[in-house]
Amino acid sequence: TIFALMTTPTDGFYGQSFEPGIVVEDAEAAYAAWQQAGVELLNDIEAMPFGRTFLFRTPDGHVLRAYQPHAN
Repeated sequence: TIFALMTTPTDGFYGQSFEPGIVVEDAEAAYAAWQQAGVELLNDIEAMPFGRTFLFRTPDGHVLRAYQPHAN
């Protein structure tokens, strides 16, 4: 498992001063499976410079980023 952590602007990120992220093999498959399981998804999948990504909220209320890095 790869875990990334980025600082965010002073106004915060969904009330957090950091943005944690986890790598998924397939962003579309993870999004569909988590949506089916009732995970609170905060946005649609989008393309970013580092790969395909979306945000979700954990049961504890933390916001995490799931991302699929670009293939090398």
